[in-house]
Amino acid sequence: NFCTQFYVTETFVLVVIKCCHLLCIPIATFQRDDCCLDSFEENFRNIENGARIVAVVPNSSNIVLQMPRGNIELINPRPLVIHDFKTKFDDAMYDQALIILKRNRVDLNILFDHNPSVIIHDTMSFVKKINDQNLLVQILAELNCNDVTITIYKSMYPPDRTSLWESNKISVVCNSIQRTCVEIDEEQYKFVIILSILKGSELGEEDALKYIMEINPESKISKEEALKFIKLYVSSEVLYKKALGTYDLTLALMAAQITSRDPKEYVPYLQRLENFDPLYRNYIIDSDMKNYKKALTNIVQCNDQVEECLQFIKTHNLHVEALKLVDKSKSLYRLIGLQFAQILSENKQPVNSAIVYFSFNEFESALSQFCDAGCYEESMMSLNLIADSCLENTKRRLNILSRIQIL
Repeated sequence: NFCTQFYVTETFVLVVIKCCHLLCIPIATFQRDDCCLDSFEENFRNIENGARIVAVVPNSSNIVLQMPRGNIELINPRPLVIHDFKTKFDDAMYDQALIILKRNRVDLNILFDHNPSVIIHDTMSFVKKINDQNLLVQILAELNCNDVTITIYKSMYPPDRTSLWESNKISVVCNSIQRTCVEIDEEQYKFVIILSILKGSELGEEDALKYIMEINPESKISKEEALKFIKLYVSSEVLYKKALGTYDLTLALMAAQITSRDPKEYVPYLQRLENFDPLYRNYIIDSDMKNYKKALTNIVQCNDQVEECLQFIKTHNLHVEALKLVDKSKSLYRLIGLQFAQILSENKQPVNSAIVYFSFNEFESALSQFCDAGCYEESMMSLNLIADSCLENTKRRLNILSRIQIL
């Protein structure tokens, strides 16, 4: 009783329902035992009460309706749109498939979720057939980690479908498109490459900026234009800081200018940085941006900044990291180690402090710390390495024994 009209095509049964709905049922679903009206909830399309199907345009998603007033309207129900897209995509007509999606405002992630093997094994054909930098940029801009074939468009796919992505979707798509665009024509697809690096790399902003730094002055796209492009996808503050983090002051100046920062803020700062040696300048930049571990790698190489280096390590508690970075043959290595041992002692960690002192052959200090910790055997071992007279050694042994017994 609820059906006022139905229309059968090669792939769908179109049912007009009294309550102002058009229901699109894939013919293939009638072969399922669990086929019921509730399973097609997302396949309903609201239409005007009294509307009738006049025609269905073959090989498309177009349905012609006649309204009660006599006027004709053309609609594109989502199930038919997705089916039309699938047909074009499976026939490798990627450009036409994209047109269908854009015309009907379908989530462009379906380009990669419908059949991921295409972007993995047929990227060259995919890029060449679309052949438009702006369209590829739009596709990448909308790219996200969700699989739309099991979420918003799940009713247009088999109910037992699972995601076909075995690894990180975003990185796979971006890396594939990046490699292909470089191979086809790096100049033509410069913005696509930048965006694919920005979204597909673990260090997106840093890697994209490194790529921009290498842009040839003769390139069709300048560094400034590339920075303006990135600004569409990265906040002004992040862009400036990441540009500064490349240590390229010219690039940082460009980033500051296109992000409309106050010149009184960045010009004196950049001018001051120009006066420093490269390693010390890099240290200042990283320290100011609170990238302390990165700053450490620079300051330990500044041979004339030993005091500042030690103070920086102490302030940010980076002794373990610093000892890994500095060559053991350098005097700085010993200074860092002894400072570390002293701090451990001040923090009431006598055993750890003693071990560090011992490793630097500071046996007197190690002995004192082992005694404070009540470690008799370790204390004796340290004492044996101290060049004392026999009598003095005996006295100290008795003193150590009494201290440990008191503890």
